[in-house]
Amino acid sequence: MADYVSLTDMRRMKITVPHLDTQRRIAHILGTLDDKIELNRRTNETLEAIPRGWMAGTLGDMSDLNPESWSRHTRPDFIRYVDLSNTKWGRIEAVAHYNSDEAPSRAQRVLRIGDTIVGTVRPGSGSYALISSEGLTGSTGFAVLRPCSPMYTEFVYLAATSRDNIDLLSHPSRTRRSGSARR
Repeated sequence: MADYVSLTDMRRMKITVPHLDTQRRIAHILGTLDDKIELNRRTNETLEAIPRGWMAGTLGDMSDLNPESWSRHTRPDFIRYVDLSNTKWGRIEAVAHYNSDEAPSRAQRVLRIGDTIVGTVRPGSGSYALISSEGLTGSTGFAVLRPCSPMYTEFVYLAATSRDNIDLLSHPSRTRRSGSARR
């Protein structure tokens, strides 16, 4: 089998061409689709230029950073501890159980349902998760973002753990140059 078609062979080929009426109908359909694509493109440009009800902001506008910590006097008798090493790419893989006096000194962040935790030590290693259980205590190696409203929960989690923002946390010099993490 040849890898090419010679000019001589091309001249001998028979090609079936639709009748002129069929060609015009096809051209009309394609033209209509082109018009629709152009209209959608212009609509998207308009929506992106003037997003009604939107405003620029930061995660700090929608969440509180590290809102609660245990003290020696408020620490519960029993600690269910979430550590950086057991939190990977959105999953808490293990929870360690300690009596209060045996818990690591890092076991201080109070975690509530809906909180987003993001590891601040080597953030690129994927130590982040959305808290879905009550009664957990996190390491001080986590930044805890607590949404100001339950309706912000998923947005805060997705924004804080987006690849771009994890990359910014992994390279602090980029964060300083750009001014803040992206929303």
